This record gives sequence, structure tokens and C-alpha cells, in this order.
Amino acid sequence: MGTLSRRAEEMKTPYEVIEKKEVLHECFAQLLADSSHLRQRLAIDRDDATHPLNIFRERILRIFHDIFTVQYQTEADMQKLLEQLQYARSSLQQLKEKSVKKKHSLITKIAKAFLSRDEISLDKKAFAVGSVFSL
Repeated sequence: MGTLSRRAEEMKTPYEVIEKKEVLHECFAQLLADSSHLRQRLAIDRDDATHPLNIFRERILRIFHDIFTVQYQTEADMQKLLEQLQYARSSLQQLKEKSVKKKHSLITKIAKAFLSRDEISLDKKAFAVGSVFSL
């Protein structure tokens, strides 16, 4: 947003609301950064417009860019933004937890598969050792 139009908007908007806008803007910026990290960790293509995380990011980005517009000028608007932020944070946290569980589940499956191979080879060795001693 241009400096002149921002100043004009600030003249109409109560100071407390402007302060809240700035704080919320930073909070949404952090949320975008967190979602980018998650997208990278999960190796999600950023150009996949149908992936739920990319759709989520697009909505957050839209809010992020609209915060300093005339769309949000009242205390009620700030409350609405705060509720959207809380919901978005909660949603992102759930996505993170699911990805960690899936990752943990995959690691557990790999570890179990590895251990089951070791058990098989150990059983064969035990059988071979048992056969030698039984002679």
C-alpha cells in the first residue's frame, strides 16, 4: 500500500486499531512462514493449487495483504481478524501434528520392518547355532 493512501487510512482509523493491525500483520506473517516451513518439510509442490496446505496459505496470504486496507477499520474487524488468526494457527498446528505422526508412523514401520528382518536372520543364526550344538 502506498504511503499516502496508508496515511489517509490511518487518519480515519482509530490509533488502537492501527496498532492491532500492525501486530496482527506480524502474526499472519509468522503464520505464512510456519506454513512455508511445513510445506517444505512435507515436500509439497508450491504450484499445486489443489493441495489443502496451498489453499490454506492462499487464504492466509489474502488476509495478510488486506489487513492494511479499508476492509479492516474497526475494533470489531480486529476481533474478526484475531479469531481468524486463532483458527488458522490451530489448523496449522493440527497439520503439523498429523505430519509428525505420519512421519513417526513411517519411521516406526521402517524400524519394525528392519527389526523383523534382523529377527529372521537372528532366528536363522540361532537355528544354525542350535543345529551345530545338537550334533
